[in-house]
Amino acid sequence: MLPSIDSFETFFTMVYNNDVAAVEDALATARYDKKLIARLAKLSFMVWEDFLNDFRQIEYERNIPYELQETAKFYALDLLVIADSLGYSDEELLRRIALIYLTFYMNIHYFDDHVEDPDKFHKKFRYSSSLPLVTQQGAAPFSFQLASLQVLEKNLESLSMHHSFKTKGLKLIRDAYLRNMINMTSHLVKERQGNMSHTKVMQVKNHGIFKAWADFTATLINVCFPEKAVEHAEFATALCSVGSLTQITDDLRDIQKDFHLGNINIFSAAIEGYGRNEAFRLIAQVYYNEEQVSRGILSRFMDEEKLQNIMFIPFYPFTISKSESSRRPSAS
Repeated sequence: MLPSIDSFETFFTMVYNNDVAAVEDALATARYDKKLIARLAKLSFMVWEDFLNDFRQIEYERNIPYELQETAKFYALDLLVIADSLGYSDEELLRRIALIYLTFYMNIHYFDDHVEDPDKFHKKFRYSSSLPLVTQQGAAPFSFQLASLQVLEKNLESLSMHHSFKTKGLKLIRDAYLRNMINMTSHLVKERQGNMSHTKVMQVKNHGIFKAWADFTATLINVCFPEKAVEHAEFATALCSVGSLTQITDDLRDIQKDFHLGNINIFSAAIEGYGRNEAFRLIAQVYYNEEQVSRGILSRFMDEEKLQNIMFIPFYPFTISKSESSRRPSAS
């Protein structure tokens, strides 16, 4: 699939029409390193297991009466692809960094779920039958965030002990984590606000939520690999555009669900304002522009092959099967 407005518009239409065969054919021609992504996807499953083990240990130690029940996810894949594309190859260190990234990403994801779809959030936990359900559900969002902070601290300590990270660098990561989680609140509370234009949806989701994600991710990578650090502001700008692309394809998959729940969605907003055909054309133009921003910056730090792996991040959910993503990963 070539990076053009026409190709993006065609792809959006295929997905909207649920033309599975056409979508598969379009993605099959995409230029990215399929073997590398398969290897990194496997590593991301291992990172997921690391997170789950740490989290459940905290649940046990703190005697939390309910427990996280979630199928394996490849949320850490984005970080692993970006780091690999920049030339970072220490797999042990990458796995630890990816776990810190996953802890942050999980909190964004769960915060978003709790705002947009509380029922979906609560289905991620197995609640005790011996305590009132309403009190457990009231406590779950807070205990999840607090337990996640303990997972973060454990892994920051591991960076210090096993990888000789300095206190100053660990403080930068911790501060970026807290700063951006707080910053996201002002954007997430707008996610069920009606009558938004597609440009306003972009401001809230793509350039609000993903600006925070990009700032944290850029900080994490630059602190952990100082010898190859990329200037923070432009790195974060490039990553924010990558995040915007991911949000667009995510909204494309969630059009019907978001409409049912009353959540803001860039496609729904544009369709309401312009009709489907014009809306898809407009968003294809937005997608193309955002991709050009990230390409223009990242191409200075990597070759075209590595760049293609990052540009394909928004499409990985279409290519990594649900059965694989829900499989309990093993260390083998």
